[in-house]
Amino acid sequence: MSINRNKNLINKIKYVFLFITTLLIIVAISLKGFGIRLHASGNTVNINSVNEMNAYADAYYNGTMYNGVYTSPDDTLNIAINSGTEIVNDGYISIGTQSKPFAGKIIVPNTGKNVFNLYNCPLFNYVTTDFTIEFSDHSAGVVNITRQVIAETPTANTLTSGSLFANHVVAGTNAANWSINLAPYSGDRTEASNFESVIGDIASNATVTITFTNNANLNVVSSANAGLICGTLGSDATLNVTTAGSGSNLSVTSSAGSAGGLVGRMEEGSTLQFDSVNNSRVTSVSGSSNAGGIVGYFEDANLAFGGGVTNYTVSGSITSGSGNGGGLIGNYVNSESPITFSLEKYTISNG
Repeated sequence: MSINRNKNLINKIKYVFLFITTLLIIVAISLKGFGIRLHASGNTVNINSVNEMNAYADAYYNGTMYNGVYTSPDDTLNIAINSGTEIVNDGYISIGTQSKPFAGKIIVPNTGKNVFNLYNCPLFNYVTTDFTIEFSDHSAGVVNITRQVIAETPTANTLTSGSLFANHVVAGTNAANWSINLAPYSGDRTEASNFESVIGDIASNATVTITFTNNANLNVVSSANAGLICGTLGSDATLNVTTAGSGSNLSVTSSAGSAGGLVGRMEEGSTLQFDSVNNSRVTSVSGSSNAGGIVGYFEDANLAFGGGVTNYTVSGSITSGSGNGGGLIGNYVNSESPITFSLEKYTISNG
């Protein structure tokens, strides 16, 4: 008798399982028919060629499937390109949209094809502070970038200007800690002459720690707020900066905004922390509005020292248009309690 009961119970469980499975399939098909897409929580996507990288970026932009699955902000891109010299080419569309910023992971090989040869466009359009990059041995990775002039008529939706790493960084659940290397281009094409800051803007409440190693000689040129590291640092955002590298002196120029050696504009409550001495090589800052050796426009913001740094040196020329210019800060706006700066911590010269 007990055996029959157990069989009946097992059969009932099977029927319930089949019913639920069938129901989920019907719901998924119905949602798809109404244009509602179910994004996976995050897929591992193997990228084996330049064309696959471009196809994934295109699918992400258009909200279409890649290899039968809708792209997700939490995807892991495993770069496994074994031929050629590039991870991306002229047809690459910067990953991430305003409604779907990328928050996943990129895995690059420790050696071999681990350089993003970007054609006057950033790696990301929108990315969150949750994004991470790691090497194939799971150690902390580096975003290696070279910058080239686009050789052909751009593919639709391709950004043909913009920042080096990301146009827009938005706050995620975690703080970002990114190492970004800009290397000189060597190949049969033409190296770009400039870029619009490493990051275009960092949104309110985001925290970003960045180590920028610059061994190329590309100037920063933008029609918006411009700085070597960031154009605009949003309210209550934090940016911790380490600069390294070697090469010629560089310039930062904004044709229609504020320009700073590191950051173009800092909004209320934001903080810029120096985690190294000044190795930016920026010796000329020019802004149509405000221009400063470190920050162009500074509103109720903060400067801080970290990493054992006790002095920050700024050297070069400052040119401001309709606004103000200064060796450290171009335009200092203070509407709340005064902020005290110790000038003993700064060395300013005209280069």
